[in-house]
Amino acid sequence: MLALTGDSARAGKLAELFAASHPADTVINSLWLPEIRSVIKLNEGKAAQALDQLAPAAALELSWAGPRLMPAYLRGQAYLMVHRGSEAVKEFQKILDHRGVC
Repeated sequence: MLALTGDSARAGKLAELFAASHPADTVINSLWLPEIRSVIKLNEGKAAQALDQLAPAAALELSWAGPRLMPAYLRGQAYLMVHRGSEAVKEFQKILDHRGVC
């Protein structure tokens, strides 16, 4: 992910192109794009907005859509940024509880 490497500007542009080309794709719009957008917000130091971006992913992260724990990791990082350690622990615990899920 470009956003994870710090290239938020390029990641944001590509995310918008991806969203425009797949407007009805639930997985893209409710899981992948929120992940990208949340990393961009984390890069900007806007943890609360990162958490907002991840809200749609909560329903899909451990679903049929190919379970993903990146939203839990990103939520944990955002909670750490706003000094909400106990909530961060809960998110990181999801990763430990589902070893082997990407």
